[in-house]
Amino acid sequence: MRTAHRTLSRVTPALVVLLAAGCLQRDGIDFPGTAGAPCYPNGTCDAGLSCSSEGVCVGEEIRRCAGVTCSNRGQCVVRDGAPSCVCTAGYRNLGLSCVALTGCTPTPRALALCDGGDVYWFDGCGARGELRQDCGDAGCSGGACTGSAPEGMVLLPDFAAGAFWIDVYEASLTGFGELGDEDQDRDGDGKIADAGAAAAHALSHGLVFDDDGGEESVRLTTVASASVPLALPIGNLTFYQAAAACTRAGKRLCTDAEWRAACQNGPAFTRYPYGETYDGGDEAGADCWTDGLSNGLEVTGSASACVTANGIFDLSGNAAEWTSLPASDTARLHGGDLAMNGSGVTCTSFETLPPWSTSFWLSFRCCRDL
Repeated sequence: MRTAHRTLSRVTPALVVLLAAGCLQRDGIDFPGTAGAPCYPNGTCDAGLSCSSEGVCVGEEIRRCAGVTCSNRGQCVVRDGAPSCVCTAGYRNLGLSCVALTGCTPTPRALALCDGGDVYWFDGCGARGELRQDCGDAGCSGGACTGSAPEGMVLLPDFAAGAFWIDVYEASLTGFGELGDEDQDRDGDGKIADAGAAAAHALSHGLVFDDDGGEESVRLTTVASASVPLALPIGNLTFYQAAAACTRAGKRLCTDAEWRAACQNGPAFTRYPYGETYDGGDEAGADCWTDGLSNGLEVTGSASACVTANGIFDLSGNAAEWTSLPASDTARLHGGDLAMNGSGVTCTSFETLPPWSTSFWLSFRCCRDL
């Protein structure tokens, strides 16, 4: 906020008009267009600021830090164009959370974060590990090099859900690691034991790290997801395990809005990923794996006609895919599964299950911010 101390002899005609309109205060004048002040009548603000939905001029830090609590143990600031937490004494930064310096689990490769313009792995206590990606002159944002095309993902730039990357294929697993425990919220307080997964999903899914203790014995998911063709989708994963596997790959689970936008081909709003009419699920190798066409999960991309206009496979049938966690006791699954048909495998149909549920037909795919 800017404070002006001006004599009447320096009041311009334009300022008189603004005073008459009630836009400025008598003491500590709030000039329209400045940070924290009302927007100009045409909905604009001074350089570097934008007009919020409340009609107030806000800066980059206010916009990007919206909803970031830093576990209520720090303050959100913007660094390299991305939100980050400055934590109070006794806590250290881990993504968009502040975790205790003592009692944390130093899980390797808990989260991929930007640091010094490149992407590094950070452990479960917030300590920086090895380099994950050298961004060169491209810069870094959101745990990835700016403008880089992540392997196995496609960019959806102009959808109502906003621009984002999404996996082309249902998730398989890669590298070393373990699935960990199925339930990451054993004490049922709505917070999870995995600080890395909580930080990666703080804005998109509202996940919060349980830094109050009581879940130290929970085994974390340390394996990473992959998006590759002709691989068997990983099943029997809970929502928590899926979220963590995405995190270990430098991604996050897709939201409901993102998943639907990808399936419906954006503004085309198709009923199925391939068009308006159900394919019948009766031609193996072409139709989506639905209606009992297969007795088990099939490898990714093997249904040649089960693809969107943007080249995303298997959004209908095969495995049901974890997306958002709209309430603490349920999570949503989209796409139906290999036994369902018709209205059960459309782009808008979904099921709800407790986030600790497992079954061979429960899988996922990941998304990533720009």
